[in-house]
Amino acid sequence: MKHLLTIFSLLLLLISCESTKKEPQNTKGIPSRLIEGDCENPPEGMVCIPGGNAIIGSTREEADRAIEQAKKDLEDRLGRLKEQKLSRSQIADLKEEIELIKKQPSFIESEVPRQTVYVKTFYIDKYEASNAEYRECIKAGECKVYKNIKSGLYSRSLDDKQPAVPITWEIANQYCRFRGKRLPTEAEWEKVARGGEKGTIYPWGNEEPDCKRSNYKYCTDDVTLPVGSFPPGHYEVYDMAGNGYEWVNDWASECRTGGNCKEPCKDCVGNNPQGPCGGVTPCETQKLKILKGGSWWWSSVHNRGASRRPEVIQTGGHRLSVRCASDTPVLTNSPAWMIKNPPPEPAKLTKPTAEQLKTLHELEAYDTLNKPLCKTLYQSPAHCKDPVSYVKTNEPRNWHFVPYVRNLGGGYAGVAADSNYSYMALARTEWAWLFDFDINIVNLHRMLKAFIIKAETPEQLVDFFQTSHSSKALKLLKEVYANHPDLPIMEKVYKKYRGDLYEHYKLSLRKNPKEPEFGWLSNPEAYKHIRELYSLDRISISPGDMLKDKTIRSIAKSAKKLGVNIRIYYPSNAEEFWKYSEEHKKNILSLPFDESSIIISTVEPKLHKKHDWHPRHKSGFAGFWHYLIRGGLNHQRNLLNPYILGINDILSQRTQPTEFKDFSTIRVPGSLPVSKPSE
Repeated sequence: MKHLLTIFSLLLLLISCESTKKEPQNTKGIPSRLIEGDCENPPEGMVCIPGGNAIIGSTREEADRAIEQAKKDLEDRLGRLKEQKLSRSQIADLKEEIELIKKQPSFIESEVPRQTVYVKTFYIDKYEASNAEYRECIKAGECKVYKNIKSGLYSRSLDDKQPAVPITWEIANQYCRFRGKRLPTEAEWEKVARGGEKGTIYPWGNEEPDCKRSNYKYCTDDVTLPVGSFPPGHYEVYDMAGNGYEWVNDWASECRTGGNCKEPCKDCVGNNPQGPCGGVTPCETQKLKILKGGSWWWSSVHNRGASRRPEVIQTGGHRLSVRCASDTPVLTNSPAWMIKNPPPEPAKLTKPTAEQLKTLHELEAYDTLNKPLCKTLYQSPAHCKDPVSYVKTNEPRNWHFVPYVRNLGGGYAGVAADSNYSYMALARTEWAWLFDFDINIVNLHRMLKAFIIKAETPEQLVDFFQTSHSSKALKLLKEVYANHPDLPIMEKVYKKYRGDLYEHYKLSLRKNPKEPEFGWLSNPEAYKHIRELYSLDRISISPGDMLKDKTIRSIAKSAKKLGVNIRIYYPSNAEEFWKYSEEHKKNILSLPFDESSIIISTVEPKLHKKHDWHPRHKSGFAGFWHYLIRGGLNHQRNLLNPYILGINDILSQRTQPTEFKDFSTIRVPGSLPVSKPSE
């Protein structure tokens, strides 16, 4: 009896080890909603999958049974091949198919062992994408026509309600972006297909497949069935076995962990596993992505939730389909929320209290600007500073940002020179933090503050930079900043750049032909707003380095204490010169963004020749800069992925909501939550 109790205790221990809840790892200082969402208001056609444990992979016994089934399937296919009189193309197709079946045992080996992972809350489509839905993407100019669609293989798979086949991984990713969603991870997909901790073998349970539960080889006459043809599985999600093979975002790994792994994939297990390279595309070490669920063309061995098939991303066989997922119920489909429902103009500015001004201007800490000058002009990597001071904007087509920025209100944080004022004026910003790692730019803003408060009109401001007004301008600086330690730098900046700034500001008085209201000097109302911000002392000016750990985090604390969200963050094009360090990620994660927040920036495509920032398939102008808008909260979510280390790592997420080659958006919400309206 004692031995039986001991064995029973050990069994309980083993069971508890497999089912022990693996809580999501929180990171200090990161808002919890970026890590774990709530199941609320699922988007139409999607279901919410609550965060929790999920069983993935196969036991040794399950894998052995699957391998035996795959071997029998191979014998069956070879037998049928001998009996049939086939054309050359059919023989070629079958040979490819048989080669894949031969590889199946190695695919199955990669499933071992069965284990528990934690998957955070997410949303997933109830059905595979249909042909009708995919054609909407083609019509919008965001998706390509299916690969080899004219082949006779697909002639009976083109009805509106049939799943969209054949598609490559790239097309699947493109489609999900169009819908404002993303591809699910393998762990997410498997959690849904196996019922989370239930860990069933199939989406309906552990009973063997039959043609009443899914569409696999020989169930139909080699054709897809309309989506939703079978009873739903776990979480009321349909067709996760058979019909169309489904792409997931993960790069293929030899195996996840344990088993016969030569190099276990540490990113395939644990909390919210994303697979090799964190799923980031491209990945230098991987070439294959994962397919899940099997299809009407393959035997029922592929119907298992654990089944995983590696495939090259350009492959678009006639059995490959897609189902999309989302981190939140707020989808990022175009047009963006502010294009569909432009926000009203924010309330008039009021005089801040002494406590508010102290919070705004007396930041907790400031970065020390001590980087050496770079030896090369026009470059600013992490270890040195560009010798050139960019005292005037050089982004001539930044009017692209206008409909996205207008009336956003709230807080503003940005680097660089006068372009900030055009964005702040259009947004009707309420509080602003201007910072830069170039002390000349910091002092340019201080200098402009004195001139703007004194000048009632844009023309009067420009006059300060005329040669005949130099003595007047320098006298004003001495009066305003008599005790400021940087007064000598302000005077130096004025004397060195006065002529260039005069010509630049004089040109800036002209109306923008594309967007007449855009431009802080060409629009009297825009200038009035900037002058009011400075007169009310609502603009903070400070030294700051995006790669250091003080200024941005102090700005974040200041904004939170003032009770204001940063609605616009403007890093100019600085990000393209360095990788996202941990300090930089912490800086951006500290900023109080909400669903209305955006990041506006630029990218110089010629610096990134391997990446299509100006896409080849788009018509329209493609100049020196690519203009980019990112959803603030979604960019923060991106930064939680340790493999996202630079601007090019999020290129695969972008959409192009206009005809212009030089403009795109990345995960900007298509709507705002009902419970959290724009302020």
